[in-house]
Amino acid sequence: MMEDIATNIGLHIRLELCEKEGTLTEPILQLFEQYFQHLERNDKTFNGIAENRPSVAEIQDAIKSNLYRLFTACDSSTKQPVGFLGLHFSYSTFNGCQAYISDVFVGEDHRGQNIGQILIEFALKTIKASHNCTNYILLVGADCKGYFEKLGAENVNIVEAFYQFVLPENYFKTVVVQ
Repeated sequence: MMEDIATNIGLHIRLELCEKEGTLTEPILQLFEQYFQHLERNDKTFNGIAENRPSVAEIQDAIKSNLYRLFTACDSSTKQPVGFLGLHFSYSTFNGCQAYISDVFVGEDHRGQNIGQILIEFALKTIKASHNCTNYILLVGADCKGYFEKLGAENVNIVEAFYQFVLPENYFKTVVVQ
């Protein structure tokens, strides 16, 4: 799916759901690198992201398998990416399909032009047509909290009786499957 749109200051951008081989072009990879640098500088909730971030091949595999859906915004005149949004899904018997927006980033030169909001609206419109999601959840760090509150998103945090655990990396080395 693809769509062309003008931002609030007249920049024309092309929005696209990237689903094919070779999606991660060098300009998109450079934008990812800016994103990782931004996280390391500005968001302490992502401590150590440099050691844990996936490789280009892992991201490409996740896109090909539809585990990770990547939406991009490119300047229509230069064809250069100016922002991206990453989304993934989960399904449970008590909530049905849920879409998690885990990455939203707009390059510094293009902020303040509603590109993040446009990407969110495009992504939600696209997946609403293809999935029957019951919830749209934003997973954001502290540096973006104010931005999403301005968009009207409600900060629900994890409730007291619900916990999120992460298994240690060596866990799978110690489990014996019989």
